[in-house]
Amino acid sequence: LIHKKKSIDFEVIKTKISLKSLFENEFLITNVNASTKSIEIKNVILFIQSLNRSTELFILEKFVKKGYLITDINFNFDDNGNIKNDYKISGFVKDTKINIFKKYKMDNLEFIFELNKENLKLQDLKIFFNKLKFSSNDLNIKKVNKDFEISGSISNDDLTLENENIDLLIKPYFPNINIQKIIFNSKNNFFFKINEKFKLRDFEIKSQINLSNFLILNNFKLKNFFPKINESINLINQKVEVDYKKNVLKVKGSGNLKMQDNKDKINYLLTKKDNIYNFDTSLEINNNPINIDFLGYQKSDGNDSIIRLKGYKKNNKQLTFDLISLNEKNNKIEIKDL
Repeated sequence: LIHKKKSIDFEVIKTKISLKSLFENEFLITNVNASTKSIEIKNVILFIQSLNRSTELFILEKFVKKGYLITDINFNFDDNGNIKNDYKISGFVKDTKINIFKKYKMDNLEFIFELNKENLKLQDLKIFFNKLKFSSNDLNIKKVNKDFEISGSISNDDLTLENENIDLLIKPYFPNINIQKIIFNSKNNFFFKINEKFKLRDFEIKSQINLSNFLILNNFKLKNFFPKINESINLINQKVEVDYKKNVLKVKGSGNLKMQDNKDKINYLLTKKDNIYNFDTSLEINNNPINIDFLGYQKSDGNDSIIRLKGYKKNNKQLTFDLISLNEKNNKIEIKDL
């Protein structure tokens, strides 16, 4: 099938021809139903664009590097031979590679899709994103005016982030924390827009994360307070909620913390807006020591202590504490506006 020098090979093509139009020398074909063999995705995208430049597949033509699909196509024609807007395209994509903005790479992508004038819907999606495996049962691409709106959900089983992926995905949001390793699984809902110049905006994401291991190099000067502090701080079995919308990042979580010999418990709320970090953290110290030498304080063995830290930090500026408090049985220490 050839259109404007773009061609595509089919396994089956079916059509209906009006006998009346045949005898009256009018346009003959009213619709086309077709099924392809396994063909290269780029050829399909270019062919469909030759029919309709406004199709939602325009964005994929720039990103797709390789891949194959099997598809079913249904076109209806008006009396003048023009394709109507009620076309439907569905099929299966496999072994696909996509590069987005050079640093984001998608490999071994496969999914089932349905395309019409208004929407591109993907289901049963499996993908390796920067060598990390994710899956999704719901992803939609919709063209609104000159933008493409992309929304859906994506999840992953236990993944390990190290080195390159930490620098790419995590460090831009937490540049001053030396993260060594992250092991997690998650469920995520997201939304963003891309215009025809490939500028991304209005990014939103809500995530529920089970954090098995979050290992941070200890470059905090805390040994005077926690005498048995380790070289690394480890967040273990954390339940974390992440909400990012309109350039505001909110992270809420709780779980175990191991920074001395034994595990402690931690709860935290962190927000970031306009390069200002606000934090509210409570730490329950059980079978670990605490010393505050300048106050002559040392935690008694067997007693639990709760430390609370609340304040904010402006980018590249000093830390401001609205409140630092410690409660242990009959002992209570509070420092405000430090």
